[in-house]
Amino acid sequence: MLRLLTCQSDSKMVSSRRTLTGLLLLSIAACLNVETQQSLDFVDLDVGDERCPAGGRLVLSGVDEDGDGRVSEEEAKGSSVPICFPMAPEVMEPPPPPPPPLISMETTLTSTCYRMTTVVGADDNSDGRLAEGEIDSRESVCVPVTTIPDELVRLPERFVDPMEEDLRIEVRSDAVEEDKPNAFPTLQAALDSLRTRRKSGPVVIEITDQTLTRLPEVVFDDLDGLSIVLTGSPGTKPVLEFMGDGFRIPSGYDFGTIRGLELRTESGDSRGIRVESGARVALEDVEIRGFKFGLEVIGGHVEGQSVVGDDDIPLQPSVIVDCERRNDTSFSAGVWARENAAVQLQNSSAAGCIFGFWAVKGSTLNANGSTAEDNHSNGFRAEKGAVMQLDATTVRNNGFGPGSAIDSRSGYHAREGGVISAERWIVPGGNNGDADIEILSGSSMSVLGAGPENCGVLRCDPTAVIIGCRNVTCSLPHPSSANP
Repeated sequence: MLRLLTCQSDSKMVSSRRTLTGLLLLSIAACLNVETQQSLDFVDLDVGDERCPAGGRLVLSGVDEDGDGRVSEEEAKGSSVPICFPMAPEVMEPPPPPPPPLISMETTLTSTCYRMTTVVGADDNSDGRLAEGEIDSRESVCVPVTTIPDELVRLPERFVDPMEEDLRIEVRSDAVEEDKPNAFPTLQAALDSLRTRRKSGPVVIEITDQTLTRLPEVVFDDLDGLSIVLTGSPGTKPVLEFMGDGFRIPSGYDFGTIRGLELRTESGDSRGIRVESGARVALEDVEIRGFKFGLEVIGGHVEGQSVVGDDDIPLQPSVIVDCERRNDTSFSAGVWARENAAVQLQNSSAAGCIFGFWAVKGSTLNANGSTAEDNHSNGFRAEKGAVMQLDATTVRNNGFGPGSAIDSRSGYHAREGGVISAERWIVPGGNNGDADIEILSGSSMSVLGAGPENCGVLRCDPTAVIIGCRNVTCSLPHPSSANP
């Protein structure tokens, strides 16, 4: 027991609700007029006591009338002050976490600008979409482009269905004079024969041989070329081996569809298919192998047509290009779009080149669902105002080619005003030279997905615009100019 002496005077008794410190100070002051001896005592209060729910002590002030050395609550005569222990903080269940942020990308292409708008919000109703009331912010970037066609690719509706042909011509090496005009020994002879024949409907030229060798360049310059389909026999894919360049569609001419063929070359400096300014063609299930430039489009329009199943899974690609130059450091490209070309090649692939898919000088290249792998420098490359749409694309093992002349080694690469939009892109294990993504010198890339884990290994300089990758710091020096 703690026992203290206090005094009581004729003055008003010290209030029982004062704190212990105040009580002691007032008691000492009261001793100036001492009449009766008083004592202080303490009594422990258990947890749950109505005066102190968390427990504490009761300070008693009174006269020890029975002389037992203690001041009881009766002797305190109501002069008592509880000193309570603090209540333990109430344990509350944490609130449920807010829904994760959802990021979507809106893109708009005009004749002078490629606008990318990132929409961020919380998907409160978990429906996988952002309603207007769920949107927290919109950030828009408009990237000026030198020249972009008003439409990416808009080919005429006259693509030919082989089941509706008006005329069928065979190309077979054993054809003789008597087989004309329905069979010819060479492809060029079959094409030339159409110049003097009136075509009232679609024409199908069918290559029945499994292999045609030592072919010269074939030029598609028929004034009614859009009505023509060039194809292999059903269930086959003939191999056409050229001495140099393969097919060429000159400026101002169109051709319907090239379908189900494999093109090869004997020359180290050649082009598989060359589409010149203003020309148009559709490609379906075409393989181009061994050419320095597999598909070169100079201001022309190309549409790739891929066959898909009922579940929208591609059954065959539009175009497969393999430059087959894994030990060759000379300049090459699988698909090369330049001079304001418009190319659409979904579900295609490019391998074994310096650049897999390359768009430059105001061109647009849509390669959604395509794959670029084993290319010396870049899988996909956009520069000098070009725009590439690369949703659901895959890059792997790019950027490991020999040679010091290669200016970059990465999966995706944009420079000098190039624009890349790649939603749901795939980088299996990274493994793309110096970086999976490389954005330099005023170029832009948008990636749908939150967090740096969706951006792989990224390199950029301070002039880059990157949408969809968080916490990106661009600190590379400004790059030097690229190839022409």
